[in-house]
Amino acid sequence: MNLNLRFIALKPTIMKIKISYFLFMLCASILFMNAQDSLQTKTQIGGLNRYDSIPPKILEDANLRVWYEFTQNVKYENEIKSLRDTMVLVTGNQYSLYYDWSRETKYKKMLSQLDAAKKTTKFINYNSYFAFIEKATQDDQLFEFTPNRDNSEILKDRKQHLLVTTDLDDADIVNEKLYLLEENIPPQTWQFHDETQEVMGYICQKATAKFKGRDYTAWYTLDIPVNDGPFKFYGLPGLILMVEDSDKQFHFKVVGLEQLSNAVIISEIKKDYIKCTKEQYEKIKRRMQETVFLYYSQGETLYVSKKRIPVEYSIIEID
Repeated sequence: MNLNLRFIALKPTIMKIKISYFLFMLCASILFMNAQDSLQTKTQIGGLNRYDSIPPKILEDANLRVWYEFTQNVKYENEIKSLRDTMVLVTGNQYSLYYDWSRETKYKKMLSQLDAAKKTTKFINYNSYFAFIEKATQDDQLFEFTPNRDNSEILKDRKQHLLVTTDLDDADIVNEKLYLLEENIPPQTWQFHDETQEVMGYICQKATAKFKGRDYTAWYTLDIPVNDGPFKFYGLPGLILMVEDSDKQFHFKVVGLEQLSNAVIISEIKKDYIKCTKEQYEKIKRRMQETVFLYYSQGETLYVSKKRIPVEYSIIEID
C-alpha cells in the first residue's frame, strides 16, 4: 500500500491539527502493520542471531534457490580426502545469500537441543576432553556438534560490489559471538571462450578468471540470466552452474534449482556483530574448523568440553 501524505501549513485551527495528527498516526499504524504482516507471512531467508528480538530488515524478494555440491580436498590424518557439502545460493534482483544447507537441517536440531539445555542451566562446568568423556559416556544426554558444520553466510550486493560475510562462533556455546567481514569485491575479470558443456540439462558457456590467487574455470548458462554464482563468484551474463580451480582443490556444481515465491532475503546486521579484518576472520575460521564441541546437561549444570579434529583445510583465498 502506497500512502502519499501532504501536510500544508495554512494556519490550521486546533480541530484541523487534531485531524491531521489523527491521520498521521493512522497511516503510520497501517504502514507498520503492513510491514509486520509482510515479514510474518513471507519465508525469511538469512540471519544468524536467533536470540535477537529486533526484527530483521527486508532487503528484497527472493527469486531463485540454487543448490551446489561443494567438494574440497582436505588432509585427514595425513591422507588427502574429498569433503563434500551441500551449499545454497538464494538470489534476488540485487542481493544474494550463500550458506551451508546443513544449517537448515541437521544443525538446526542441535541448536534447538542446546537452547533447551540452556533454559535450565545455572552453572557451567568446562572440563578437559578426557575427564569429560569418561563421565559423559554414561549419560544419554551427550551431544556433539557436527564436525564439518559451517555457520557462515555471505550476503552479496551485486550492484554495490559489497560482500558481507557473517559467522557465528560457538567456541563458547553459552556466550556465542557473531563476526562480520565487509569486502569490496567487484565482479571477477572473466575471459570468454567458445567451448560449451551441458550441466544438469543446461547448455553452458565457458569463462575463466583469476581470483584471490587461484585460476578458475566457470560454466554459466544464458538460459538463467542471473549474474551470480556460488561463493564470491559473480558478474557473468548467466547463472554459474559449475566452477573449479586449476589445481582441482575446490569444485562447485549445481545439483538443484527452485523458483521461489513468497520469500524474502533479510539482513539482521546490527551492532552485536563484531567487525573483523580478513586476517582476523581467517584465524577464527581455522580454529572453528579444527575444533568440535561436546556438552551434556545434568540438573542445573551444563558440562562442556571440546576436542580437536585431525583435519587440515586448504585455503581457498590465497591472497
